[in-house]
Amino acid sequence: MTTSIHARTRLSIWVVLLLLIASLVGCGGGGSDEQTRPSYVGRYVGSFNESGSSQNKEAGTFLFTVGDNGSASGLIASFLSADSIAATGTVGANGALSNFSGTVASGGTTYNFVGSITETNGSKAATGTWTSTGGALGNRSGTWSAAPAPTTNPYAGRYISTAQDGATFDLTVANDCTVNGTLLTTSRHHRPSHGFVDPKTGRLVWVSDPFASTSNTSRDVARSVLVTIAAVNAHNEGVTGEVSVQNRELIRVLTASLDRDTSTTTELTRISAESGTMIVQQSGGIIYGTGGSLSVGDFADGDYQQGFVSFDTSGLPLTATVVSATWEIAQNATEGNPFSLGQQVLAEPVSYPAGERANPGTGTIPNTAVVVTNSLVNSNLRIDVTNLVQNRPVKGRFQLRLRFPNNTNGNAQKDSIRFTAGKLTIRYR
Repeated sequence: MTTSIHARTRLSIWVVLLLLIASLVGCGGGGSDEQTRPSYVGRYVGSFNESGSSQNKEAGTFLFTVGDNGSASGLIASFLSADSIAATGTVGANGALSNFSGTVASGGTTYNFVGSITETNGSKAATGTWTSTGGALGNRSGTWSAAPAPTTNPYAGRYISTAQDGATFDLTVANDCTVNGTLLTTSRHHRPSHGFVDPKTGRLVWVSDPFASTSNTSRDVARSVLVTIAAVNAHNEGVTGEVSVQNRELIRVLTASLDRDTSTTTELTRISAESGTMIVQQSGGIIYGTGGSLSVGDFADGDYQQGFVSFDTSGLPLTATVVSATWEIAQNATEGNPFSLGQQVLAEPVSYPAGERANPGTGTIPNTAVVVTNSLVNSNLRIDVTNLVQNRPVKGRFQLRLRFPNNTNGNAQKDSIRFTAGKLTIRYR
């Protein structure tokens, strides 16, 4: 009887141990699988090439970002057609990249990438094949490879360029290879832009958002452009690289120099006590307006008004070289026929004592006026005043007068435009 009890006890202990081991193995196995399953979330930069021996072979570079839900999105850049294409796809739990594809808006070519992301000893890599169909280039295929975007990028920094036709580019390259910035066209339109840079070659793929208009006269740059920072020395500041911007819509190429920017930017607001509207009466009296509005034009009785704005520039270093200066101003109200006083509103540099207001006799520097507007349309304006700030007569102040070419027109009605003065942004070294 005792032996039987001991035997059953030993059997029960073994059963409990076996159940415990099975439970541990089950939990450990599942936990281990979850812990070792690689995560493919992140940003990848790669290149692709066409197979075969053709001399006119397709090649390019691309970037895609894998999200937590397995979605993949990014850009594909063709060096052969100079197109930049937005693309999307998916990455499975096993790292398979499925149908990362996009279609060129203007040419109709569709690019499709398939492959896989793998991880070996903590190092990720991606490879696969691609095809392109349709469009002017016809059907093509080849292979691609990609790697995680680096945490440090030798081309990281801000770049400023001016094209031959006057368009300017202001781009910032981040350590993760992404690029963001703006394009200021020759027609003074600002367009946001984005893209990425290949950290191995410095080749920059840049896409500018499209303009609403489709006329060639107002669309300075097409939906997508391809830019190259080919000659930038990654280890030196202030060097220049050649930039080719191909405009697919207008079939023209702009060339600009792209400078790694080492400047400082400061934003200044107007000095209220030294800014406002000045009304000059026929009787010789002067009335100063209050608030942030600047009005220009005349009244039915022949009185006229001009706007003055003053900025404190004493904070700029005495040795500073002004690289650029932009004044933001909003045009927000019109009365009568203001352009009967002249075809445009002018801003000209003036100089008057700190803490005071301007007067009708406040002098100007001859032949230095810039055009603020020649349109009745209310809008936010950005005026390039770089030369005016560079040559300001008093280093501690930058002051402007707004006026029409003619003070009054004698038509016995009020003709005016009202503005709201915004900030002055100065970039200097």
